[in-house]
Amino acid sequence: MVTSDEVGIMPKVVASPLKGSSPLKVTFNASGSTHTNEDRSLMLFEWDFGDGSELIRARETSHTFREDGIYEIILTITDDNENTKQEVIEIVVSEELLTPEAKIIPTPAILVGSVPFDISLDGTTSIDNDGEVVGYTWSFGDGSPKEVGPTVTHTYNEVGDYTITLEVTDNDEKKGTTSTIVVVREKDPAAPIAQLTTSPTPPQGEIPFLVTFDASESTDEDGTILSYLWSFGDDTKDVQTTSPTTTHKYEKVGIWPATVKVFDNDNLSSVANVTIAVNSSAPEAFIETNKTSGYSPIRITFDASGSSGDIASYSWNFDDDTSDSGIVVQHTFNKKGTYSVTLNIEDAQGQVDTEEVTITVR
Repeated sequence: MVTSDEVGIMPKVVASPLKGSSPLKVTFNASGSTHTNEDRSLMLFEWDFGDGSELIRARETSHTFREDGIYEIILTITDDNENTKQEVIEIVVSEELLTPEAKIIPTPAILVGSVPFDISLDGTTSIDNDGEVVGYTWSFGDGSPKEVGPTVTHTYNEVGDYTITLEVTDNDEKKGTTSTIVVVREKDPAAPIAQLTTSPTPPQGEIPFLVTFDASESTDEDGTILSYLWSFGDDTKDVQTTSPTTTHKYEKVGIWPATVKVFDNDNLSSVANVTIAVNSSAPEAFIETNKTSGYSPIRITFDASGSSGDIASYSWNFDDDTSDSGIVVQHTFNKKGTYSVTLNIEDAQGQVDTEEVTITVR
């Protein structure tokens, strides 16, 4: 047997009445049910009335409910391939019509805030067990007009504790109510908003690197910024000023996280930051030789000790398919010709420089 929403059985059930007082006789008719596959037949209609009575097999039937309650009637239809599909109907039996239950879902969930306090209210989860909710009326407890609708929004502009009331009306004109409290406080002071710029921009340079920091674009919507605490990120002491600008000279290579923390008249604060990149001076290659020409074979000393910078490596190319490394090297040229000897240096930060010297061999 297969039970699925895709078996093709399409139940159609008519029940009357759907509610009433006990004893309540209800007629059920499923003769309008169909199958999407014309080659299939609906073979079995089985009714479960939800009150412990025997199951009934018929397309049309009736049943009397003798006790008050809410009953779920389940119709199970089986086709000639033993596929099944169920349909559920609710019958309400009551001596009196039921009152709808009002429910409020607020946003924010905790109704505590400062003026102006904007809230949203949702009454769509309100229920009516013997019908449906057809009307929603809201009162906000602050003297403002009532509003209608399943969802509403409201703004409280004055400090106080207010009672929100939702009254719902069902299709039998029965009414139900519920309430919730909203607490509206004085507006909390706002923290300042820190802003930080530098000169130069971007803040990158060689040691010694002088940077001007500017926090003058920082704002405070409900007060005044009184002081600025500067941290330069390079293990130097923090500096506090009343001026929104300051300068700092970086003496060490590195990536430094600089920050400013601004304080307002409510002693609230916020932080802005910027990254400072400090490099060593670019290296400069320099070659000194004991001679630049002569007859082959000629041995020449090449000296790079006059190069400047934090140099990590020295590489030589002698233009005759040979190379060497080091600050001072010697090389013998065995053939006549003109050679462009190249020195490549690289510092610890990966910066490079190149220098050439021409050697003439006769």
